[in-house]
Amino acid sequence: MTYRFGLTSLDGPADVKLYKAPDSSTPLDSHIREESGTLTFRFESLSSKDNGTYVIVATREEIETSESTHLFLEEPASITNEVLDEVSSPVTTGHRNIKCEANGIPIPIVRWTKHGEDVNKDSNIPGVYQTIIDATAVLNIENAISSDDGTYICIATNQVGRDRDDEVDTKESRLRVFGSPTIIDAVVIGCAGDVLVVQLTWKANNQTLEVNHSIEGTCFGVSTEPCFLATVEAKRDTSIKTSINVTTTPSLMDMKVTVCPDECIDKLMDNKTISVSPNPVTNVSVMKVDDRSAESYCEVRWNSTQLTHSDHSILFKVKETSTLVSERDSSNISPLIRVVEVDPIKNGYSYKTKAEPNSDITFEVSVATDCTGDSESVIAQGQCITDVAGNPQPSHV
Repeated sequence: MTYRFGLTSLDGPADVKLYKAPDSSTPLDSHIREESGTLTFRFESLSSKDNGTYVIVATREEIETSESTHLFLEEPASITNEVLDEVSSPVTTGHRNIKCEANGIPIPIVRWTKHGEDVNKDSNIPGVYQTIIDATAVLNIENAISSDDGTYICIATNQVGRDRDDEVDTKESRLRVFGSPTIIDAVVIGCAGDVLVVQLTWKANNQTLEVNHSIEGTCFGVSTEPCFLATVEAKRDTSIKTSINVTTTPSLMDMKVTVCPDECIDKLMDNKTISVSPNPVTNVSVMKVDDRSAESYCEVRWNSTQLTHSDHSILFKVKETSTLVSERDSSNISPLIRVVEVDPIKNGYSYKTKAEPNSDITFEVSVATDCTGDSESVIAQGQCITDVAGNPQPSHV
């Protein structure tokens, strides 16, 4: 674009100079006009930096005449700084605000919007708010909540209330508001030699998918340092099962899952304390068997929901108490007690004992492992009472 400053002389030749105020000592350009007419100064590629007052001075026969004109060039709004593409909250080592600065003539109006609405300017309202000073808008991220998650757009425009494409510059920034994970369950599922195997079931917050999570186990009574530490990326929003191998044998463990986008955010975590001792057996009951073609026997059966049937490191302990039942006084006769170990690989979840005559037989069952000791004993429901021939009789439940 060419810009012209002109002067018309009707009285013959003149010495004509062009100055930019306030400097009147060094002309930008000068010409000697030899005859009457119009003199034009031409400039190419001026910018807003050239805005100001220009003075044309004409001198003829020691008589000086001047005229001034004002140059004002507009420039479209332009965002001048690098706006962060993505930030997260709660903040770890990252930024706590996003700045958006713009230049332009007239001075641009700069603001942050979300879903087409201006972001709140009240710092007393929790969450995200903006502060605007001159041509700078700052998006402040403090105590963001899940509804603050989303894409924010910085808009810079030269004219109030008008957002024509040629007068607007925009930049986007994505705010991710992280939430806490949830531990659904944590159970000891057995031992592999002297290694404790714990299965942790947990679920990531929807906003933290594809974000690393730290899984940490603290073994009470062993050390204050973690006895297990791993990093897992949450790749789905359903429950996640994580197997944990621990080489120590504590009585209790505290399992903790923490969100760690760059470094761990302590307040975005969930924890659960579990007993390392095996879970007790369930549904323990006595079965009475009267087989006329063979020996009669009593059988106790149970379930073990947390332990694998094929785990070689697991045994069941059955405590069998047999008390003599007789019409004669048997109060001075001590019960017969014996403890047997049952291998679930060979025997499953049951134990049989010979039905001795005149006996009242009761059972208690517990779980024993190589690395965690024994569980609590569970008394079987029902009794196995035999007659003088050793045949089981109806039980007293």
